[in-house]
Amino acid sequence: MGRILFLTIRSGDGELQLVRQAGEAVTKAALKQLREELRVGDILGAEGHPGRTHKGELSVYATEVRVLAPYVCRDQTVCPDMRGFLPTTDTDIKYRYRFVDMMANKEVRRRFRQRHAMLRALRRYLDDRDFVEVETPILNQVASGANAKPFVTHHNANKADLFLRVAPELYLKQCVVGGMDRVYEIGRVFRNEDADRSHNPEFTSCEFYAAYHTYEDLLPMTEEILREMARSANGRTTVRVQSCVDGTEVEVDLARPFRRVSVYDEVQRVAGVELPPPAELHTPRGMAYMSAIMLRHSIPLPSVRTAAKMFDKLIDFFITDRVVEPTFVMDTPSS
Repeated sequence: MGRILFLTIRSGDGELQLVRQAGEAVTKAALKQLREELRVGDILGAEGHPGRTHKGELSVYATEVRVLAPYVCRDQTVCPDMRGFLPTTDTDIKYRYRFVDMMANKEVRRRFRQRHAMLRALRRYLDDRDFVEVETPILNQVASGANAKPFVTHHNANKADLFLRVAPELYLKQCVVGGMDRVYEIGRVFRNEDADRSHNPEFTSCEFYAAYHTYEDLLPMTEEILREMARSANGRTTVRVQSCVDGTEVEVDLARPFRRVSVYDEVQRVAGVELPPPAELHTPRGMAYMSAIMLRHSIPLPSVRTAAKMFDKLIDFFITDRVVEPTFVMDTPSS
């Protein structure tokens, strides 16, 4: 180490360089000790005057630097003693100690701000159309609103088991029945199921209900909501997504009208088959026909073999797993 110590301090997204030089006010040994004591996450105070380095970088030439509040982490195994703004590569640390990843990686902080911008755009869109945001109970006596396994907890005072909600649907519908024609809720829901890239035991959902609306009214609303969220988060309507078909990254423009497909016709087109009429899919002939298609393409049969569940499997295999651009999958045959 030489006679000069360069430090990068950060506040929000702003960064500034501190320059501390050995001289009459501070010895070289004191400068070395300061460098060894500093950690990423320390809150620093500095006094000095602004200037530019030989490379032209705006800096503060500090006459005094002190730690106002030290960063302390007692578990050095999972919460490392970082010495610089280097991106965290340990996945376990990144997701168990998000603040460590946030300190080291500004991209993580940017994503939090993008998420906030998206939720703000969603609320603004619904509020501008006279929707009222409500809060419904998270603890329910009956788990309902979605086909999912609930988490169970116990209320000691009432000596009763309760369920964490799997969806806010029923309470929102009660608001509509009670005379609130347009309502929505953005909140956490809980499902006692496995986790993967597209599923989490707890997640944020938005459900909105509007009296007298049909799905034809909701289609353009969905397009508009996603466009507004993209503009608020990215400043444009184009987003880059990973293709579920070949794994490549593709650009999708949400400003374009979303594709709409009729599931019955699309399954026939992609599979290259002619299904029995929709009204006959629940008959033994229709069930046998769908079973044959699933066996031919090695599609696992559902544990409960109903026409609806078997046709859902065909939709997933021939449509959902091949879709890249935003697509409305419509006109599912009634069981």
